[in-house]
Amino acid sequence: MNQEQGLAGTLQTAKLHIIGHVAEGVDTVHVLARLTFQMDSLPISVVDVFSFQRYRSTWRALLKGDFSS
Repeated sequence: MNQEQGLAGTLQTAKLHIIGHVAEGVDTVHVLARLTFQMDSLPISVVDVFSFQRYRSTWRALLKGDFSS
């Protein structure tokens, strides 16, 4: 991160707002969230869904299926 000029400043402006969630069964939940930040004084807003699955006494994030190399 230190090598990417301005990235630390961008991350300092980042805010995550949880919009809501949808349960899928008893051990999976999908969370809708909006991430806002500023890059070169330009405001950017991204909405995404994060999925989590219960593992023993905690929740773990699930990987997305749209990875590409």
